[in-house]
Amino acid sequence: TRRSDSLLRKNVNKLTLGEAKNLKQALRELQNDRGPGGFEAIAGFHGAPFLCPEKGETKYACCVHGMPVFPHWHRLFTVQFEQALKQHGSIVGIPYWDWTAPGRALPPFLTDDSHENPFSTYFITFAGQNITRSPLNALFSANTSGGNTILYDLTLDALEEEDYCHFETSLEFLHNRIHFFIGGTGTYSMSTLDYSAFDPVFIIVHSGMDRLWVLWQ
Repeated sequence: TRRSDSLLRKNVNKLTLGEAKNLKQALRELQNDRGPGGFEAIAGFHGAPFLCPEKGETKYACCVHGMPVFPHWHRLFTVQFEQALKQHGSIVGIPYWDWTAPGRALPPFLTDDSHENPFSTYFITFAGQNITRSPLNALFSANTSGGNTILYDLTLDALEEEDYCHFETSLEFLHNRIHFFIGGTGTYSMSTLDYSAFDPVFIIVHSGMDRLWVLWQ
């Protein structure tokens, strides 16, 4: 992405009313786009419906986990969503969620469904299922040592690493905890590789992951 094409990524809790409305409208249009550049088509490159071929006729998920290029792959994936939203009229980048800040619930931007908020849910057409969220208390609870939350401490651990390999491992561990803490035990949720990218919270989380990589650098 050329610098001139870049959009500003803001804290999701600091979006103006106009920015929030704009992003929701762009996502709504993207979700209704059934073409190769639509929401479901892009999300499908992460897990199900398994679009990447291997030897023989078997196909696998395209995403990369447990490898040093985990941040790189997901940065490009997030940008792909961001550019698609821009094509549907967004004027700001994908906002990030600062999970180190005090809180007792997911940001209202992601959960308020009073106006058919496209960030609060999604029906996966090919699976015939709605995404689910079952946030666990661990998402906001303090660590056993007291004081900071689990996610705060895991974020700090990652940022304090001095070499890339250790940072990447710590970042991915943090990432895995966030996915599970949001999705709970649901199959069509952030907890499963197959369907996590269909929950709009996915791109908000990965915008935050990308931010941490920049901060570490």
